[in-house]
Amino acid sequence: MFVISEFLVALLISLFVVQFLKLKWACSRFPPGPTPLPLIGTIWQMDFKRQHEVLIKLAQIYGNIFTLWIGHIPVIILNGFTAVKDGLTVHSEDVSGRPATPFFQKMSRGKGIIFASGHTWKQQRRFGIMTLRNLGLGKKGLEHRIQEEARQLLQYFMNERGNPLDPSFPIIHSVSNVIAAVVFGHRFSIEDKDFHQLIENNDYLIKQANGINELLYDVFPWLMDHLPGTHQKVFNCHEFLRSFARKEIRSHQERGSPDEPQDFIDFYLAQIDKSKADPHSTFDEESLVQAIFDLLLAGTETTATTMRWAVLNMVAYPGIQERVQKELDAVLGPSQLICYEDRKNLPYTHAVIHEIQRHSSIIAVGVPRECIKDTMMQGFRIEKGTIILPNLTSALLDPEQWETPRQFNPNHFLDQDGNFVNKEAFLPFSAGHRVCLGEQLARTELFIFFTNLLRAFTFRLPEGVKEINTESVLGGTLQPHPYKICALSLRAPQADDKGSSKRMWGISEFFVALVAFLLIVQFLKLQWAGRRLPPGPTPLPFIGNFWLLGFKLNPEALEKLAQIHGNIFTLWLGQSPVIVLHGFQAVKDGLTTNPEDVSGRPTTPFFSEKAMDKGILLTSGHTWRQQRRFGLMTLRNLGLGKKGLEHRIQEEARHLVENLMSERGQPLDPSVFFRQALSNVICAVVLGHRFADDDETFQQLLKANTCVISSSGTLSERLYNTFPWLMDHLPGPHKKVLSYHRFLYCFAKEEIRRHQESGVPDEPQDFIDFYLAQMVKCKDDPTSTFDEDSLNQVILDLFIAGTESTATTLLWALISLVLHPEVQEKVQKELAAVLGPSQLICYEDRKNLPYTNAVIHEVQRYNCIAPVGVPRQCVKDTTLLGLPVPKGTVVLPNICSVLSDPEQWDTPHQFNPTHFLDKNGNFMSREAFLPFSAGHRVCLGERLAKTELFIFFTNLLRAFTFRLPEGVTEINTERIFGGLLQPHHYKIRAVPC
Repeated sequence: MFVISEFLVALLISLFVVQFLKLKWACSRFPPGPTPLPLIGTIWQMDFKRQHEVLIKLAQIYGNIFTLWIGHIPVIILNGFTAVKDGLTVHSEDVSGRPATPFFQKMSRGKGIIFASGHTWKQQRRFGIMTLRNLGLGKKGLEHRIQEEARQLLQYFMNERGNPLDPSFPIIHSVSNVIAAVVFGHRFSIEDKDFHQLIENNDYLIKQANGINELLYDVFPWLMDHLPGTHQKVFNCHEFLRSFARKEIRSHQERGSPDEPQDFIDFYLAQIDKSKADPHSTFDEESLVQAIFDLLLAGTETTATTMRWAVLNMVAYPGIQERVQKELDAVLGPSQLICYEDRKNLPYTHAVIHEIQRHSSIIAVGVPRECIKDTMMQGFRIEKGTIILPNLTSALLDPEQWETPRQFNPNHFLDQDGNFVNKEAFLPFSAGHRVCLGEQLARTELFIFFTNLLRAFTFRLPEGVKEINTESVLGGTLQPHPYKICALSLRAPQADDKGSSKRMWGISEFFVALVAFLLIVQFLKLQWAGRRLPPGPTPLPFIGNFWLLGFKLNPEALEKLAQIHGNIFTLWLGQSPVIVLHGFQAVKDGLTTNPEDVSGRPTTPFFSEKAMDKGILLTSGHTWRQQRRFGLMTLRNLGLGKKGLEHRIQEEARHLVENLMSERGQPLDPSVFFRQALSNVICAVVLGHRFADDDETFQQLLKANTCVISSSGTLSERLYNTFPWLMDHLPGPHKKVLSYHRFLYCFAKEEIRRHQESGVPDEPQDFIDFYLAQMVKCKDDPTSTFDEDSLNQVILDLFIAGTESTATTLLWALISLVLHPEVQEKVQKELAAVLGPSQLICYEDRKNLPYTNAVIHEVQRYNCIAPVGVPRQCVKDTTLLGLPVPKGTVVLPNICSVLSDPEQWDTPHQFNPTHFLDKNGNFMSREAFLPFSAGHRVCLGERLAKTELFIFFTNLLRAFTFRLPEGVTEINTERIFGGLLQPHHYKIRAVPC
């Protein structure tokens, strides 16, 4: 080492004096503050363990806007609600920058959202907000992911059986999985080692933020780069998170862009492609890596830390915990799915959550901002480039805003009547242009996690522990000291099945003669009318040709008639002519060449009795167009084709697998399990909640739904259409159907009433919410068809059409697999090769499962559950296959004939998945695959049904091998005719793989 000479000592002293004088001169241009020292500024005055408290004390000396110096860099501190609010919102754009400090630059390279400024920040933030909305933020889609993670968290606590536990890891794991679902499109299991590392590195980054080493790095970057310390580990953790993000991006790139982006990475990669020719674009892979880092960093630790404080506060204030539980018990049932919208009915609970955020104030100070232009702040002129630091804790503890700022007091957020009130000084998410991007997500997570935990458990200290440390540990967030607690578990209208019988009239001789005369007249009328229609069998008076079909629309009978009369022929159902389209070419051309011409629905007496010209399924014209258009739009808004609704299906598939697993391979009737799971998907869409499997109203709903579908197209319905005036007074199955239909109507009416009582939410959460909002919007429109009766019928349409068809297809699927064990085995091998044993199965996975996808399509083709499509009606004179058909004629497409057309399928009457595979084993779509019909009235829920079939089928086949019970050697493959071609009841064994 060099000997330090007197000259060098003098030089150093001179430099210190010059630097000190320069700082004193600079101070005159800024708000007052403590005197800075050369090189270190005012760092020496800071207590890095109680930083926010020191800032509050300094404000008492220098005022609510004062200056600190970090080395030679001035930092303006805003203290108290008024200074923080005015400083961040009066000239919000002026303070929207982020300082390009050495530490920030090292961490972000000027990319991403949190640490970026200017054009980069605006473009990235705007895209981030838009993408989160597209992924379901503020709607049921993303909310359901939170509900699922809340369920997983409850299960973890339940497994501890009231023993002492540290809640930190399970809480962080659950919160992290919400962000993982948003960003990566999937969750991680609690045993996943990479995910553990991700959480640990994320946690370390947060704990070390705002520490002395970070500040020293900003003052001496050239020196700190070469010195050991916590900052070096911070950089290593940062690089691990970036590598983790790159790995996920690579996985998405290898998979290819999906038709519908399913997560943040999908949306971002699509944006990169879209913007590659834009010279102003900031979208590239490095920006994506940083954006992922930002979302993981900001989206996990803050909510997890708040939840840890929440549990701690409930232990510290047992009286408040008990009052929250009483309110939850009074308002919510023990198994009701808790939604963010429920906060409106839980004022005290909502106030407690807000008070946890206020009292704990986990963000000691906000992320620093930078003035991007000269501005004014509280009367002081602040120069461009100056760093602004809002002391958020001071706003949440401001004695001018809060009655008891240092006490935990939920009454801060309640009025005199116990109603929840928002407080302007509640700024845990900061304010202004750079308010927290994930505020809505964090609020939803906190509410759903907290309410689920408090409904399920009482939190207490372990035996022998008398008190809990409520002091905070400073890092990027103010965290509680590690602690252990014990989580102690807490623990319809009936359809009238009786038909009324009435005395039959005695038939006199006169009446016999009258009937004979009427039969002759009717026969001659039918003969005359038949001349204007396509050929067909000769009809009999009153019953038409129904006797030829065995009094049901039997697909085999229709095929024989087509062989005689051609692929377009006329049947008479009573006095009504029906044009039957048979075979792929006739059905396709008949429904799609002039689709508008055949877009009506016949107004038969039975249809009119059930639908009253309302809803979607059985209406025509303006009503149908308006209702269908609204239905399609609303299903998309509720997440159809995106992760939101798909996750609800995944959750019901998980329930289904659990229920079958509980049978332990014993013989079972799968129909009950399938109908429960599929009905709950529709319940989530329409009603906004699911039912417990043993709910009596739910069971009655399933029974009514099955009865209505089973009776459709039967003899009693046909007789009702022919003799409505008579059948209204006769007993029979039609009475039971109409009774069940009234039950469904009452059920729907009750659900609408509940929604109306709770009020239309800010963001509609389910189909009823959207419809009620539309009714209000259109109340002054004379052409509107939106009213409560229409909503009733639409609910019925969605339930009837959305449950039974998919359930029946799955029932046939199991029969096909039992009869073809080699197909079942091949599907299971493909699933094992492509998907892991616990990977969440998405509809997008079908692209990587060609054989499985082919089998699902072949199940639909071979078993053809809809014998004919729902009847259509010509709304104008038209031609079908060159034959004139007058307006008002009913058209019946024989869907089964399309799916078994020998000109389209190699082996139409055999179960053969290769119908949907090319020579290389790749899946191929077939034009003749029309199970959902075609034309303008193609099934509204086609996409939902396809997603349900794929996710349920693959989850079942990955979990079980299906076999006949011991001693049973065959299964009945005959079909029961109704609205659908259903299998006979059977029992099967689900043997876990």
